[in-house]
Amino acid sequence: MDRASHPASFIWDEPTGNGRNLFRRFLLNFTLSSPATSATLNLFADSRYRLIVNGAFIGAGPARFAPGHPEYDSYDIAAHLHPGSNTICVEATSYGASSFQTSRESAGGFIAWGEAVAGETISFATPGAWSVQVMDAWDAQAPTFSFAIGPAEILDTRKLDANKPRTPVKIANQNRWGTLMPRSVPCSTFAALMPDKKAIFDLARDESIIGFRQMYPDRCSKNSAKRCVLYAAWIHAPREQMTDIGIFWGKHYLNGTPLVYRAEPLRGNRQNTTLHLKAGWNLLYGEIEQLEEVWGLLLGIPRQAGLTIRSEPEVHCTTGLLYSELTPPENTPSANNAVPFDHESLRSSGIVWNTVPADSEPQLPARLRAWDIVAGTSEETAPMQTGARAWVYEFKKEFDGYITVEVEAPAGTVLDVGVDDWLRKDGLIRLYGSNPFVNAVDRYILRGGRQKIQSFHVRGGHFLQLTLSLPDGETGTAHIHDAHILSANCHFPNLGSFECSEPVLNWAYATAFRTLQVSTEDSYADCPWRERGTYLGDGYVNIHMHEMVNADRRIPNRFLRLFAYSQLGNGQMPASAPSWTVSCLSDFTLIWILCLHDYWKLTQDAALVETLWPALENILSSPEWIADETGLWGSDHLNVFIDWGVLREERLGRANAVLNAFRIRALECAAVMAGVIGKTNRAEALREELSAVRTAFEKHLWIDSEDRFAPYLNADGSQAKTTALHANILATLYRIGSEKQQDAACRYIEKRLKRNAADAQINGQFSGHAEYYFLFYAIEMLYQRGRIGTAEQVIRDHYRPMMKADSGTLWECLCRGVQEVGSRCHSWGGEPLISAMRHTLGVQLPDPKNPNKVLIAPQADTIDWARGTYPHPKGSIHVEWKRVEGKIELNYTAPEGVEVLCAP
Repeated sequence: MDRASHPASFIWDEPTGNGRNLFRRFLLNFTLSSPATSATLNLFADSRYRLIVNGAFIGAGPARFAPGHPEYDSYDIAAHLHPGSNTICVEATSYGASSFQTSRESAGGFIAWGEAVAGETISFATPGAWSVQVMDAWDAQAPTFSFAIGPAEILDTRKLDANKPRTPVKIANQNRWGTLMPRSVPCSTFAALMPDKKAIFDLARDESIIGFRQMYPDRCSKNSAKRCVLYAAWIHAPREQMTDIGIFWGKHYLNGTPLVYRAEPLRGNRQNTTLHLKAGWNLLYGEIEQLEEVWGLLLGIPRQAGLTIRSEPEVHCTTGLLYSELTPPENTPSANNAVPFDHESLRSSGIVWNTVPADSEPQLPARLRAWDIVAGTSEETAPMQTGARAWVYEFKKEFDGYITVEVEAPAGTVLDVGVDDWLRKDGLIRLYGSNPFVNAVDRYILRGGRQKIQSFHVRGGHFLQLTLSLPDGETGTAHIHDAHILSANCHFPNLGSFECSEPVLNWAYATAFRTLQVSTEDSYADCPWRERGTYLGDGYVNIHMHEMVNADRRIPNRFLRLFAYSQLGNGQMPASAPSWTVSCLSDFTLIWILCLHDYWKLTQDAALVETLWPALENILSSPEWIADETGLWGSDHLNVFIDWGVLREERLGRANAVLNAFRIRALECAAVMAGVIGKTNRAEALREELSAVRTAFEKHLWIDSEDRFAPYLNADGSQAKTTALHANILATLYRIGSEKQQDAACRYIEKRLKRNAADAQINGQFSGHAEYYFLFYAIEMLYQRGRIGTAEQVIRDHYRPMMKADSGTLWECLCRGVQEVGSRCHSWGGEPLISAMRHTLGVQLPDPKNPNKVLIAPQADTIDWARGTYPHPKGSIHVEWKRVEGKIELNYTAPEGVEVLCAP
């Protein structure tokens, strides 16, 4: 049943849908005289929705989409309807803020159509009988959950029904979203995930945390200027004393004297400083640069110090802090040597001040929870009657979904819901330990009694922390009755299998699949916790992993289209698609062509190649590619990622080797695909360009004296002599240079890879080593060059540390993971899953024009046996081999229609 048969319109509470962090509830009430024989509801909302029918949570969506290419969801809701009164509730939110799941063009809008048949027919088309309720219970100025995930949730559940439903209006621009198409990927499973472990902590309340927050709506825009917030507070000390307080980043002064700060080792985004207070009133003044859209100040004041904080030097004053509007840095008092030091200098400063109530905490839940201190552990049965308590749950294999909590507490109790991939030493989640701009806490103010909370947004992590804070003076009992996750991952079973004589490879295979599974929603995501962004480098690895575990190609197909539809005007691909930001990673732009080619090899989907061909041509003709007299592209003006282990300078330079290696492979892939869709002349032109670039690469970047390639050319045209590990890996993988040069470069790489894992752990990020992502290229190159024993040793060296750490998913980086920072769930590290199937088990597709021809050619040196299953679209291919007297004995079964070649 399509929209054309039931005309419907996009609606909202006003005609533009514009605004930040908007929440709206759409309601359709109707009566059925008999059970429904059928009921199909089709719907779409920008940015996200959740569907509730007669009080039951049914689903959420939509799938992330590029501007102009939305997809609607369809639900059979007949089983959820009954004779009598029924209510369909769709709660929708529009981000209107930076995220890596929506674009800048995103704005609020909801549309539905379909019908229920129960003797009579009830239309679900909007606007129809739908009503809309403005949901002010959600804080529109909540800080961003992270730079990539949009605003956090701050929800006062006492106010959920504060506004009455009213008649919706049609969106003025009904063509804003383009043509709605049916959902092209599987829906979320909504399987319940239970924690593996739980700990309970009572929290100290030896500080008063006060502060404010400030909004800078344009902070996320590309050309936003620096701005500062000024603050001042009068501190009354009953006696002369030295008092330590917690303070946030910035310039801070006490009575005109700059304060000296000490790093806080445990609590994130906090510094400590000592105040030399005189008896009576003291002036604390500071200037804070606004680094995010929503920013602010926290002060941690020890309760036992007996201090009073006011906006005026008067004990009976009812306001506690002063803060200014946004101020250019050059206009601040410190920039003009006019830091206020007493009442007169503050009064005459000309600053226009806002005030906050005395002793008030700002709505910055992550920053507040990051400053918590454990007072002791608690028993599950001990009632919580005062103060604050934290429940910390471990999900060993990471979660990605909707946090669901059943809680009982007095009205006004605050439930803070935080997620992270790591713990502090005291057992609380390590907020800001990996990134100072990930505010990974949502807040719910409880209405009182027993209630169920479900996060509106998908959240991910290894640890879930629930913190209950009773209102001051409250003595009621608070308790967490249940906490679990409803998975947001699509139905994505592992139809393959693998096992061999090497325990590390077995562990890496299983863990790589779990990492891919938990990182796959409506597209591939880099990680569930910090970003949930769809990146091309990550996706390239994911496409190859996906091939080894499941023959359903809908996710990689949609992944390719997301980027093609999100392509920037200059032909570059965005770093993440869709995305609020318009930045790009130019090496990832070229990788899109590799992704399309490898997807075509798997599927023979020439129609998709033809559909997306204009995007490929836009890449190759991008004006951002600038060649010098060598004919090679430079990268000084580009944003090139390469890897977290690469030397920073190797991202730059004339004739950048990594950029041009990807260029060579992209041209090679483009020429093949041009031939596939009948563009013969274009294929020939691409091959000519490919030949010229190869020749230039070999001529200008090969270092004769060192038998390897240079990473780039210096400004004077000389060859740079830095490590160039990544450049040589790609050059050898893509067979650039003579056979002799490739073999020499391989020896150079092999020598460095044998100590690569140690280098990563000792030297850290950007030290010239290859990280987990780039092992995807390095290990494939080793197998390609016949360095099988080295490939197996590289896998052992790099994945054993995670195995020993009992990690349930793959770390983002070895250099970060051993320090317990960064993401601990990044599927771009899943190369062992690929090589286990492709090389150790030996199942390969040798003919790019015939995916039904399979080669079984095990490659093993230190491995004595292997068995497994490859999920071919025509059915499972089972392979088993063992080494007998130095030779491999091979057995296999294959489905009808698959031609098998063997080369044991």
